[in-house]
Order: sequence, then structure tokens, then C-alpha cells
Amino acid sequence: MFVAKDYSDIPAWVVAIYPIAVLILGALGFYVTYFFLIKEKHFAAIAQVIGSVTAALFLVTIGWDGTGYKRLLYAGTGTDWANGLVYPLTDFFTSPVSSTLMWLEALALIPYAFIFIKWARENKAT
Repeated sequence: MFVAKDYSDIPAWVVAIYPIAVLILGALGFYVTYFFLIKEKHFAAIAQVIGSVTAALFLVTIGWDGTGYKRLLYAGTGTDWANGLVYPLTDFFTSPVSSTLMWLEALALIPYAFIFIKWARENKAT
């Protein structure tokens, strides 16, 4: 976030390739986990998932220049960032980025909750 000053600074090919790369890497992660589960290498499957999430968290919080966490938790706009405007950390929790992250997390956790409940009921029956 906020590396480019506005949308015209981002090349069109980056915008086009990014979602394709996300889909390909996501599918690859599912395939690798599935492969480990089929081979009954449960520890490797769990390690793959945890490693992937850890790598993503590292990229978001550190970034390529060590300021990823500052950009992630910034409450202002790209223009504010470029102008050096500083916001208190507490403003992040009322920012559009925070709202977006909360909604995305809710959308991800609801299906996981149903899957977990189903899994728990199936294992309780055995």
C-alpha cells in the first residue's frame, strides 16, 4: 500500500498479473496440502499451511523495505503518506482499511467455523 502515489503510477501489467498470481499460488497451496494429506503426511500438510500464512504475514508486516507494518496500519490515504502526514495508531481502527480487513476476516471465518463444527461432529460420532 501507498508505494504508488496514485493509480497512474501502477503499470497495467502489474494490475493484470497480480490476481492471476494469487489464484495460481492459492491453487498450488491447496494442491500441495492435498498431496501431503493423500500421502498421510499430516505434519507436512499442517506445516505447509502454517508456513504459507507465516510467509504472507511476514511480507505484509515487513515488506521489501522494512516499513510494511507502517503502511498496513496507516489511517490516511496515499497522498497523505506521500506528504508525510502522521496519524496516531488508534486512527487505524476507524479507517477504511481496518473495516475492509474486518469484513474480509469475517467472510473467511464464517465458512471455517461451519467446517470446524461439521468436522467436530463427525469426529465425535466415531
